[in-house]
Amino acid sequence: MQTRRFSEVPRGTLAALLFDAYARSPELTDCFGRSWREFDDFVFDHLAVADDCGFLSLEDGRRVGFLSWDPRGMPESIEIGHNCIVAACQGRGLGREQLARGLEIMRQKRPLKIVVKTGAGDFFSPARRMYEAAGFRRAESSAAEERAIPERVVYELLL
Repeated sequence: MQTRRFSEVPRGTLAALLFDAYARSPELTDCFGRSWREFDDFVFDHLAVADDCGFLSLEDGRRVGFLSWDPRGMPESIEIGHNCIVAACQGRGLGREQLARGLEIMRQKRPLKIVVKTGAGDFFSPARRMYEAAGFRRAESSAAEERAIPERVVYELLL
């Protein structure tokens, strides 16, 4: 897997990757599509910061996903934001590889912990298994504010 900086791709790339990654769940794309576009705009309006808070993943030169994180909780924590792999490439270990690469970068910043939130439903079970396999431990579960995700799971990786 190769990586690229966000500044190396055109505006709209991140939103397109999210729409593709969640294509099997129209209720999620309907619920989050607007916020994905807003996230994409934010990243491309702030590339100097965004390039230090994530990367795109490529396989054979093709964009297959991306990982982003929010360092504003430092020095206590970094929170993983979007972490997606396009639908055609899911289930092949690329998400684990992308996460490992991201964790390597985040660890260099020396937070006390890395936090990630994901859904509790069936659609999100591969993500939960991936985080658990990487050493994350379930910290809490709570009702989510979004109608498409009735329950959210918070994981922490203590460093």
